[in-house]
Amino acid sequence: MRVTAVSVTLEKRVNDGDYGGERAEAHLAADLEQGDDPVLVLSCLLDEARLRIEADLRKSINREVRKRMNPPLRLCDECGDPLDDFDQYLHKGCDEVQKERRKREREESERAWREKQVAELNGTTPPDARAVGGGNGGRAPAAVFQSTAAGADADDEDLPL
Repeated sequence: MRVTAVSVTLEKRVNDGDYGGERAEAHLAADLEQGDDPVLVLSCLLDEARLRIEADLRKSINREVRKRMNPPLRLCDECGDPLDDFDQYLHKGCDEVQKERRKREREESERAWREKQVAELNGTTPPDARAVGGGNGGRAPAAVFQSTAAGADADDEDLPL
């Protein structure tokens, strides 16, 4: 049996998320000559139909359909290069680089903290100064500010404790 013609019909529907959407359809056909590969011609027709449909939907007047047909490019958080469909947020190599960098930063932070603790225990550096009333963020009670602003002495016995 000899194949003399092939045809492709392709349809794509895109929902706009608001009870609407758009549909595009393409029908392509080709007559085959002696020696043409029908599978190759069929795949070329299918690719052409897909390109035409996607181009039509990308130019839609509906903004939501255009957004769904033109999704933003997914980029690696570490290097900024485009990601494959199988990558999450980082390339495999970038994931290892980021883990190593975070490990070094954590070790450096812990080393600095240990050095500070040892220095304070040895008495070579003064401990950090603490604000008076550190339990309330270093702020004095509001009554002190009010009474001193009114001209009263700060040593009044009627101030709250």
